[in-house]
Amino acid sequence: MSYNQRMFWVIKHHADTFGWRALWIVLLLGSSSAYADALAVGITEPLRQITLSMSVSGVVEKRSVSEGSQVAKGDVLLELDRTIEALEMDSKRLIFEDQSAIHELKERIRILEHQIERGRALVARGGISEKQIEDEILALTAARAELESRTQSKRREQIDHALAQTYFERRLLVAPIQGIVTAVNISVGETVKPQEPLITLVDVSRIKFRGTFSVADRTRFAVGDVAQLTVQQYGQQVIKPAIVSYIAPVADPSSGLIEIIAEADNHDGLMTPGTTAELTVASRDPLS
Repeated sequence: MSYNQRMFWVIKHHADTFGWRALWIVLLLGSSSAYADALAVGITEPLRQITLSMSVSGVVEKRSVSEGSQVAKGDVLLELDRTIEALEMDSKRLIFEDQSAIHELKERIRILEHQIERGRALVARGGISEKQIEDEILALTAARAELESRTQSKRREQIDHALAQTYFERRLLVAPIQGIVTAVNISVGETVKPQEPLITLVDVSRIKFRGTFSVADRTRFAVGDVAQLTVQQYGQQVIKPAIVSYIAPVADPSSGLIEIIAEADNHDGLMTPGTTAELTVASRDPLS
């Protein structure tokens, strides 16, 4: 397949996905024959781009970010009004932390055990009756049963407090990854609905290349290949090593092109995702 034929199929294959960007592929690659052996063309994109929402409704009390803000994993981005949830959590905490009834029962059990021990000695000397000891034993059994019941109640109260704390924390929108805020669709004072898109977060520290290469190439790509990712941006050429992570098992029947994905480190921020790019590997035996 000639270079011009290949470019025709590339543009046709990517037209729906890239739109006008497909034209840039031709401008980027020109008619150079240097890439005739091992070439994939496509676009770059951030490895992770997520749109965040809340699982609960409420009124926004505080917004900590805007477009362009850099955030770390765990940073609070948005906070809903939590007055009621805070009161509920404090109420559950006070109930759970109240151990007075359990302390009273433990003291009662200690006293009853001591009285029974002394009473048995007195019974042997005829000082008290067996009936009195039996009554003390019954009282001890009842106290132990009540202590067990109170202990189980405390476990339930602990769960109730944990649930109240979870509801309290759900009213915070926390960054699940590090990245840059690229869109904010809510302001302080507005009401948030569950699952409503609020903030978009992009991590550009790693770049994903998604493109295609021709099945007619003499040199083929393989998963695990260390390739060269090249883009033209801001008037200069940026080159980074990339690892091929995926190759489609079948080719597009209309174009003979195979989808390929590669990943590259971009912690230095030199490569801007969303641009057209080329991926090349060193020539080798196509059957290797």
